[in-house]
Amino acid sequence: MPAVALTMGNVHYEKVGPDDGRPVVLIHGYAMGGSLWRPLTERLAGDGFRCIAPTWPLGAHAEPMNEDAELTVEEIAAMVGELVDELSLEDVVLVGNDTGGAIAQVVATSTPARRALVLTSCDAFEHSPPILKPLIAAARFAATFQAALQPLRTRLGRDRAYGALAHADIDDLVTE
Repeated sequence: MPAVALTMGNVHYEKVGPDDGRPVVLIHGYAMGGSLWRPLTERLAGDGFRCIAPTWPLGAHAEPMNEDAELTVEEIAAMVGELVDELSLEDVVLVGNDTGGAIAQVVATSTPARRALVLTSCDAFEHSPPILKPLIAAARFAATFQAALQPLRTRLGRDRAYGALAHADIDDLVTE
């Protein structure tokens, strides 16, 4: 899986579609990864789009960010913009869901001339992030974050956390 070196650390991404296709950069939500988008990117690539699905530092990333990295919504939005610049992407379509939708809104409003925006169900206003506040609080310390994530290592935990949000079984996407 390719990676791009950004100011806050390396971000790994999946890329599918023709190199000359209009670029689509996908932004997932908290505790998810770029593989979430695979069914969509395969369809879009078939229509000629170049899809880039990074795993943002929102809990599922394989490589830690730099120790001094601030992982606020605004800083992750800055990472999205930096990735777009580093990959020399023009006329980009941003697609975000869940917390990624809020991040996409920040990116689109901070540099609107270079980006189109498509949002799925996403966080907004004072409800961002909505039900994840306990998980985010646990993330302040490595030990509590690891303990809070343990249920997601089981199929039952993943079904309870994400099952009602999906139209199909997504277990093979979240266990990679």
